Amino acid sequence: MKKNILIFGLLSFFAINFSQANTEPSSNKVHYAEGDRLFSWASFLNLRSEPHQDAKVLAMIPRGSVIQILMDQTESRTHKVALVPDYAPSEDSYTYHKGESLHGNWVQVEYEGLQGYVFDGYLSKIIPIRSKKGDSPGDIFTHYLLDHYQGAVITEPGEEEIFDEKVVTPKGNLTYTHFFNYDCEVFELDMHGVMLQEALMIMTKVFRVDGISHREDGKYFLVNKDDPYSNLVVEKTEEGSRISIWWCEGC
Repeated sequence: MKKNILIFGLLSFFAINFSQANTEPSSNKVHYAEGDRLFSWASFLNLRSEPHQDAKVLAMIPRGSVIQILMDQTESRTHKVALVPDYAPSEDSYTYHKGESLHGNWVQVEYEGLQGYVFDGYLSKIIPIRSKKGDSPGDIFTHYLLDHYQGAVITEPGEEEIFDEKVVTPKGNLTYTHFFNYDCEVFELDMHGVMLQEALMIMTKVFRVDGISHREDGKYFLVNKDDPYSNLVVEKTEEGSRISIWWCEGC
């Protein structure tokens, strides 16, 4: 089993036309405010003339583009898209991983001089993480933080510390930790101020995900059908959320 087990995310959404809408006022929590500048994580995010999926498309916003929030969505309508489909590992298996929907709202924004509405489920203050096929999780997280966050530093472990490597951004809002836990090698990214659903979206955009299992303890375990020996986990923390990849020999 190679340690470079996780491959570049294949779950890309080139449009969100297949999604479903809800006309009830939104009660979803948000991760931004009016005037914020956020990044789009969708492969192409539709900028629409009105806050619904049947409205005219004014532009298709590519991944990594900066979008400015013009108005929060207190009175706007909720929206959802299919994030991960249902997945049964095999006909003989009793384990069935249910699909997951990404819930959000229509929000008024400005993009390159155009004003319109986008689905906010693909927006984040976190710069999109890009990876190449064959990259290990450690390579992905380390290069990402060092390349995109000026002043990010690599910390070596002290005598009583158990981690193998740690990378921290200047403001401390992103921390990557690499360590070993018994027979498992763990790659962990803590994200302060990032909501659980936002972290779930980020994980599916960086790594291949074929199904999701939501456990009683609140954690999400994500399935890669081509690599059943890796565990992809998304969980809520006191400061925000955490995504981690556990590679366990012989598990």
